[in-house]
Amino acid sequence: MGVILVILMGFTGITLSELPPPIDLSVTKIARNATHANIMEVPAGSKFYYNISVTNPSGYNAPDVVVTDKLPYDVIYGSAKAQAKNGAILTNVTIHKTGDLLYASFPQIHKLRTFYINITVYAPTDAPTTLYNILNVRYANDPDPDNNTFTLATYVPLAGYDKPAAVESFEGLLHSQTRLLFDFEDLLHVTPRNYQENYTFIASFEQLLRAQANLSLSFEDLLENEDNTGWDLANFTVTERAFFLKSFRRIIWEQAFLFASFEMKLKDAWISLDGHKVSGHSQDMQTEFIASFEDLLKEQVKLFDSYQLLMKTIGGITPDEKVDAFAAFENLLRVEANLLMSFEDLLKAKYKGEKFDTWNPAPPMQPVTETPTIPEVQEIPVNETQALPVNATV
Repeated sequence: MGVILVILMGFTGITLSELPPPIDLSVTKIARNATHANIMEVPAGSKFYYNISVTNPSGYNAPDVVVTDKLPYDVIYGSAKAQAKNGAILTNVTIHKTGDLLYASFPQIHKLRTFYINITVYAPTDAPTTLYNILNVRYANDPDPDNNTFTLATYVPLAGYDKPAAVESFEGLLHSQTRLLFDFEDLLHVTPRNYQENYTFIASFEQLLRAQANLSLSFEDLLENEDNTGWDLANFTVTERAFFLKSFRRIIWEQAFLFASFEMKLKDAWISLDGHKVSGHSQDMQTEFIASFEDLLKEQVKLFDSYQLLMKTIGGITPDEKVDAFAAFENLLRVEANLLMSFEDLLKAKYKGEKFDTWNPAPPMQPVTETPTIPEVQEIPVNETQALPVNATV
């Protein structure tokens, strides 16, 4: 260390006599609320304070000390002031801010003293998030730099984030992923050019649909009690149960259309897949995808069973609301029946050599709008009241 110091002094022209006394300065930082209590988390959008302590434990005064504080980029800066322990303002301390960096220049930190910098800030309104703050003190002759830096993390929780809010957020993510899956399905009708590409993309779409089905079941599981015998009555009010029953119905409806899209693509690629196998596979491509479609339909049945359980145990809704729920469930069953008919068509085409009848593709999904917030329950965008014709193929 002495050799390095001599070399640096040689470059800078500084002599030992010009260096300030060796002093081990240290810095710490805490966050405080309006009552001056130390806090580890702060409400979104609220005012709070950072309190920086700069300590000189030695018997010498430390001249020309600079404190640099990198504020979190997403806090709103209010003001800053340097103070003595008794609260007196240190008027000789220069404080300025550039970007998210706050600089405080102390002409001197007196021996055996601690000075403070109090910063007023406002927490961001976007939550949850964690505010990271990095503090540093610079002094020309500090023998121990390990305590010259300090990092503080302050958490901003999402207010009112309980189980219903978590489920609503999860539902929004499911709808967003559904839109992505429909975009992927659109590409399937223009991208593959031969049987190898058709197989690869259809198999990928199948795996995405399986993942989506598992997520849909997870959504339903969040609504049930620990015994899986009905609603979690402790966490969901009557209004919330009615809201999420419609949400779950919408999820099932969207998934049915995704499965119909899988069947559409399979029919579209049916001839190109005929007679081909993947190397090392015992079954041909058509047979593999028929089995996959059957398994996807079984996943759909699980959702129907779960919806029926929630519908039976919802409690507290009006007779008219019950009628609406049963009518919507009936329409879902019609959609499921069309999927089963499509599965039957695939079986006939494969094992009886029958050609596909003239079929109409599934109608396009209605645009998914923002999910309403509880308790402003809105009807789902999909037109559930109009059932598909029984003899139509989705």
